[in-house]
Amino acid sequence: SLELLDFGGNPLELASFSADFWRALSQCNIRSLFLNDTMESSCSQEVFQPFVASLPPQLVYLNLANCSLEAPHMALLY
Repeated sequence: SLELLDFGGNPLELASFSADFWRALSQCNIRSLFLNDTMESSCSQEVFQPFVASLPPQLVYLNLANCSLEAPHMALLY
């Protein structure tokens, strides 16, 4: 089981991940997810929403520092 997933510092385009990837992510035992400095420009809510919906329920730590997220993205996370 995967407990830490670190994409930090690597450019990441959430839209490039398939629905299968999100389903697999939601079934992992990920407790820490590092996405700091990954999204260089703000992604759309349509792309961000499936990501948020697939976050594993046991996730304890999510690092989104410097990801250009705006208030609508924060509302989805909340």
